[in-house]
Parts: sequence; C-alpha cells; structure tokens
Amino acid sequence: MFCKQCGSPLGEGFKFCGTCGTPVPNTPAPPAPAAHVNMPEPQAHDASAGEMAKSFPAGESHLIRTYIIPDNVRKQYAKYLSLELYTDRLVGKGGPNGDITYFFKNYMRIQWTPANLGTQFAQLVFITPENASRYITGSNLNDMVDTNKIPFCSGMFSYQEANTYCKSVYLDIKAVMDVFKERESTMSSGGQTIVQQKPSGADEIRKYKALMDEGIITPEEFEAKKKSILGL
Repeated sequence: MFCKQCGSPLGEGFKFCGTCGTPVPNTPAPPAPAAHVNMPEPQAHDASAGEMAKSFPAGESHLIRTYIIPDNVRKQYAKYLSLELYTDRLVGKGGPNGDITYFFKNYMRIQWTPANLGTQFAQLVFITPENASRYITGSNLNDMVDTNKIPFCSGMFSYQEANTYCKSVYLDIKAVMDVFKERESTMSSGGQTIVQQKPSGADEIRKYKALMDEGIITPEEFEAKKKSILGL
C-alpha cells in the first residue's frame, strides 16, 4: 500500500504517512472465507438413468437424456452430433446418413469396446445374434459402415478421452436397456416370473466345440473348458 499524497510505501496499520503526514484512509477488512459446504456426491450415470426409466409406465416411450457429443471425441469418422436416450430406444442425430434409431427390442444387449493406439475408436456396440461372437473385430473404416456400432474418436495419443466418454454413455444406455428388457420379459410371460433351466454339461461342451470349430477359441481352450465342465 502507498500514500496517495506522496507515493511513499505504508506499513500495515499505519494511520499517517511517515513522510508527509497525510492521514491513511481506513481500509475495509478482507471478507471472511465462505463456510465450507459439503456438496452431495453426484449420482453415477447408470443409476440415475435406470431410475428415471423405472419412473415411467411400461410400454410408453419417454426421453431420458440428451448427449451433445463434444468435439474432442468426434475426430475423424465419428458418426453423430448428438444422441437421444429414450426408455425404448437410442437415436443418433446429425449423422452423415441422417438420424438413425436403435430400438432396444431389436438387440440382445449393448456393449462397449475401448480405443487404443491400434484401434483409435471407442465404440458402443448393439449386440445381435449375428455379431455376438465377433463384435470386437473390424477396422476403423469398417466400423463406420456397421450400423450396429457408434464410434467415438479423440485421436491416437489421447484415446482415453474417448474411452471415458464412451463408457459413461454406455452405462446410461445399459441401465435403461436393462429396465426395458426386464419389462419386456415380464409382459411376454403374462406377469409371471420364468425360471430358465440351466444348460446341461453336454450342451455346454457342444457349445464350446462349435466355438472351436469356428476358430473363435483354440483346441487348448476347448479342452480346458471341457475338463472344467466335467469336473476333471
């Protein structure tokens, strides 16, 4: 602080300037620090989206959340400008081929795959019987024309940004889709709970044998699974 009359420096608590004697005006005391308030932790996306879906009547379509996709995860060939999540579907908005709707009734479930240095796209993947065993495979350009996949890209060396965003959106969609599938199952069974019979050991072995024949698992993996099922 300096004297307004002569410019000499003033020490804290001075009432007069030591050089020219000019009175020092009272300076207001600094404001007291604001009291600390404990803010509640934000709800996880998957929990809040799922609870919102449950709050709407079954069989109706309601908007749960809109995602404006940020520029930093829309590099290169990313598809949409925004996504709209409803209780029964997801709508991709502003894509190169227009808007596309993903009705939950047409899919088994949703999955996400992370980006890495080799595959720069983090992806939302709607699983069908046709792609259930190979949804992770494919090049970036092929993924762009796969209508069951929604890619996000933040660049080769910042791919974790795309992973973080993609997983966050995935958790919301999965929670809402789980509610839809549970209600769909209840409605199709007339409100009765259906207990599914556990597949037999022989059925399990046949399943893994088919996977080995298709080249999805190795003979060694098949043998290990067979021994595990037989308890050897």
